Amino acid sequence: MTIHTLNPNLNIFVGENNVGKSNILKVMDTVFNSEGALENNEIPQSLVDFIGRETNKKYYIDIVFNDLSTQFKKFLNHKNINYNDKVKIRVYFQDQRPYRYVDFESEKLYSINSKIKTEFPEFIYFGDLSEKNFDINSLTDIFPIKNSEQKIKVQTAANQFLKNIFNQNVIISINLKNNNEYSIDVTDGYGNSNLYADKSSGLQQLTYLSLFFGLNIATETNNIILGIEEPEANLHSKLQKRLFQYIKRIANELSIQVFLTTHSPIFIDKSNVDTVFHVKRNDNAHTYIENESYRNNWLSIRKDLGLAINDSLFIGDINIVVEGPTEKIIFPKIIDLLYENEIINFNSENVNIISSQGAQNTYYFSKMISQMMLPTYVILDNDKEGANVKKSILGADFNLLKVILLERKEFEESEIEDLISEELLIKSLNNVYDINITTNDLEEARKNKHVDNPEEYGLIKFSKAYKKFEIEKFNLSKLSLAKEIRNNLTDINSIKFLKKYFKKMDSFFANYL
Repeated sequence: MTIHTLNPNLNIFVGENNVGKSNILKVMDTVFNSEGALENNEIPQSLVDFIGRETNKKYYIDIVFNDLSTQFKKFLNHKNINYNDKVKIRVYFQDQRPYRYVDFESEKLYSINSKIKTEFPEFIYFGDLSEKNFDINSLTDIFPIKNSEQKIKVQTAANQFLKNIFNQNVIISINLKNNNEYSIDVTDGYGNSNLYADKSSGLQQLTYLSLFFGLNIATETNNIILGIEEPEANLHSKLQKRLFQYIKRIANELSIQVFLTTHSPIFIDKSNVDTVFHVKRNDNAHTYIENESYRNNWLSIRKDLGLAINDSLFIGDINIVVEGPTEKIIFPKIIDLLYENEIINFNSENVNIISSQGAQNTYYFSKMISQMMLPTYVILDNDKEGANVKKSILGADFNLLKVILLERKEFEESEIEDLISEELLIKSLNNVYDINITTNDLEEARKNKHVDNPEEYGLIKFSKAYKKFEIEKFNLSKLSLAKEIRNNLTDINSIKFLKKYFKKMDSFFANYL
């Protein structure tokens, strides 16, 4: 089960202080973990006031269960309940008390109230990590370890987590005592061994997280939802980056739905903007998630975090400047694929990809980064405008900066869509627009040189392929196509025309990593 209307994997809530980010996670915790009705003192006063003003309305949260277990389906069939492969429960807020019911047209509702709890995911809520007490007593209460077999499993998984984060040998040893109590020794990267309580707050926090992942993720990943508040607390920026990479990996590879709140730009996934939700308050002080376009939303997020342009953009060890969001979406996947195949020595964690929002702006971004002495590669489309910008940048002789055009030998002009395999491009086009373009259609489309608006060249040049499907009337979104290409990109052979450019980048960046 996942929470409907949000991303099935990673969800990042960003906003100013006191806009209600934490309240979103607390509501989830209430829905999944509370027993019966809440006491009055457990309900925020703002909710009490809101419901009091709106006495003629009912407020509720719908939770939809998909992929019902075979056991639960058999139970419903036994009760002669029609369900159409989905179950919906509704949490009401009325008279300041929530209650649950199952939305079935049946007189046997109450008979399944307890049974449906078996379908609930385990919602694990960390709370605010900046306010956590990480002493050993709290660990033994939260993370009970019952026997030696479980200890070995947890200890192994926890140490693997710490290795991923620290990139060195930080090791914990769990020492079982009587009554399910235990102590923890932590050996740091310098070989110093101390009790858990004697380590820094950052290392204590990561040990806490390592035990959680050891007990929950490594042993059982079925039906888990995580809620984490401000995971950046107590951590150096490099550790924040590695922790974020780990969270993203388990969200995607283990299909765990993760919700986190943050004030750190490091925990904002700029390579996958669909995961970022901007939380605000309206004029009535009600919390809402702003549904803006990518560009407008990104600017307001940066403003709410109080970041200047150099703070929010240039946080990578190395930088790549691209013309638009297409490359910004696709390049992290390409970089990681090349890194995993040992073709380059840097991954998406090392690099910061900056969209200049048009070739004409690339010169000014290049000038600004050059003045900051940050190693940077500028990548432009192989067209007239790109060639002019490249000439201007080379003429300026900027510091620590290289610039290339995305050229393909047999093409007069080319961009990133021309340098991925035809198979991947055709599959992505067909999926986005629900059509059936062939290789011949694509070849014919690329012969279309008539362009009224050069900025739309990447879409217009496919128009002949679209024409027979009457798809020209639809919105030909490059962002949608870029996301589909990214999602379908799994084979290294799909980017054979791009490999040489990233190998050149690798040679350049090797001097600075």
